[in-house]
Amino acid sequence: MSKLSRLILAALLAASVALALLLFLRPSVEQVGYRYTFRLYVLNNGSSPMPLRGFECITVPPNSSRQRVWVVSARWWIGGSASSSYELRGTEEGNVEVKLLGVPDLLMPSSTFNVEVSIHIHLVSHDGVDLSLAPDVSPTPSSIPEELKRSFCSKTSLWDFENPILSQLLSNLNVEGHTTLSAALTFIEWIDQRIAYPQGREWGLVRYPNQTVVEELGDCDDRANLFIALCRGVGIPCFLQYGMIYEPGAKPSSVSYLNGRYRHSMSQLSRHGWAVAYIPPWGWLPVDFTFFEGMTFRKDGGRLYIEASSPIDHIRGAAVNVRRVIVEGNVTSRDYMALNLKLLNLLEEHNAFLACEESLEPWLVPPYVSLKACLTR
Repeated sequence: MSKLSRLILAALLAASVALALLLFLRPSVEQVGYRYTFRLYVLNNGSSPMPLRGFECITVPPNSSRQRVWVVSARWWIGGSASSSYELRGTEEGNVEVKLLGVPDLLMPSSTFNVEVSIHIHLVSHDGVDLSLAPDVSPTPSSIPEELKRSFCSKTSLWDFENPILSQLLSNLNVEGHTTLSAALTFIEWIDQRIAYPQGREWGLVRYPNQTVVEELGDCDDRANLFIALCRGVGIPCFLQYGMIYEPGAKPSSVSYLNGRYRHSMSQLSRHGWAVAYIPPWGWLPVDFTFFEGMTFRKDGGRLYIEASSPIDHIRGAAVNVRRVIVEGNVTSRDYMALNLKLLNLLEEHNAFLACEESLEPWLVPPYVSLKACLTR
């Protein structure tokens, strides 16, 4: 189900992640509660009404074994019209949305649509994951249940492993007969060696896996999407997961795209995305390309590369394993790159401007709360 709100979240992910340049810190056991605030402003500066369909749905972190989430408030307003009514609902990909109620279908010219959502998040303390990963212990992808392959190995417009560029890369890497873990490590090592991290004007809101290969450039989700396409191409179930990380003391950051039509600001948080692959006999494992314990940096020809002493570090040291990462959602089928383009075209068509602001701050977890709890994924 295509939603522009999910597109906005995808745009936040693509536009805001600079985690590879941050100092990798161990999680603090004292601080496990956060208050997250999301604000959205849409100005229709054109001469015709602008569709608001999709802007009324905001993705929020779900309840899970690692986190508890409560909605504090959710409201929207346009001039004198406003509402704080909402409902929580699940999506086809298993994510959770706040659906604002009563939002009009159209935003009139010279009008501004405003949204503010506030939630409390309690991260359950965890000691990380101790994985003894050995390639020879893992069976080949042929042993993976067909049900998983049907759900997480299909070709999509985002993960098109039959694209000539990706198909040729798979042929060159030639992992036929490899164990599942060995094949995954081969893909990880190639991405480490060949794909540089974007800097300055190299940043982009839309980059498909075949573009990542051609440009030899990609941030966290660009690399993860390339890895996912390669895994699916050889029968390894894989999908994208994303979330946010508390960065105390970090200076507020802001990025703009499309000549300032889209602006995204963050305070004390960083966004991140990583792959999740099904690797027997261990099951679902995170694969993090730009924020993992043991990562090193290499400069070559003016480009920045992120590497590991061993490709297994991308799994064992993944931020979601060793940091207090707030997991927000999964991308298992939708093409959020295409949704990014749809949003940019909508802004251009209506001479509109979009601003998103996010902040994360400490919250003292009380012994009980009486707020509206999020759904459990």
